[in-house]
Amino acid sequence: MSSNLNLKNTTLLSLYAPWDKSKIISDDFQDGERDKIVNDGVDKTIKALYTSMNGIDYGNIKFVTSKKVIKERGKELLKDGIICEESIIPISNMKDYAKYMIYHMHEHVETDFVLTIQYDGFVINPSAWRDDFFDYDYIGAPWPWRENSYVTPFGEHIAVGNGGFSLRSKKLIEVPTKVDVPFDVVAKNQFYKMFGAINWNEDGNICVHNRHIFLEQGCKFAPIEVAKYFSHETPLDINYGIIPFGYHENLPTGIEIIE
Repeated sequence: MSSNLNLKNTTLLSLYAPWDKSKIISDDFQDGERDKIVNDGVDKTIKALYTSMNGIDYGNIKFVTSKKVIKERGKELLKDGIICEESIIPISNMKDYAKYMIYHMHEHVETDFVLTIQYDGFVINPSAWRDDFFDYDYIGAPWPWRENSYVTPFGEHIAVGNGGFSLRSKKLIEVPTKVDVPFDVVAKNQFYKMFGAINWNEDGNICVHNRHIFLEQGCKFAPIEVAKYFSHETPLDINYGIIPFGYHENLPTGIEIIE
């Protein structure tokens, strides 16, 4: 009998397609995008997949990427159980990435849940897994409280939702196939509380701006008391001293990634 963590009802998935920032139309650049484009994103994403595979059995492992990357790396990765699939639509900037995660990710997922990772967000502590994570349709790292951020159209401040390392149910990712989920929250600033920010981040779309739509479809978002054990992104009083299941962007205090 395997001693690995059994997540056979979950697909491990990462979406990364290299894009040339010199070709991005200025109107499609969102806040912070110029600083987040890396030259070795493919290699880093593949490494994140392998790291997240250690000690865990998934139902499927998917790397959604470009035709070029699949041609160069697909056969090699398949030997280790990583299935490469071409993106349904071209991914040329963070705006495209957000659209894909909201409207097309479900096309790559056959399991009940999907664990989404990025090159800077992956599993760091498999022993921190809790089965009650499956009680929710979306769980990501806690967000800090900010007066003009993470605010729903109805004035509610949201404390959980980072998508860089997140667990989502098949139910949640299929919501946009059943009802209209608006994408361009920037253009609809009179309804969505963007406070002048220019971004189309998919986690904000789902967990904040269109949260009411997902709730109406019966989706449950994890509370901060659970999310703090799932992932770390921002150092907060509530997650101090906790080494969670995974992280995004900022590692918990005392944890280092050995290259």
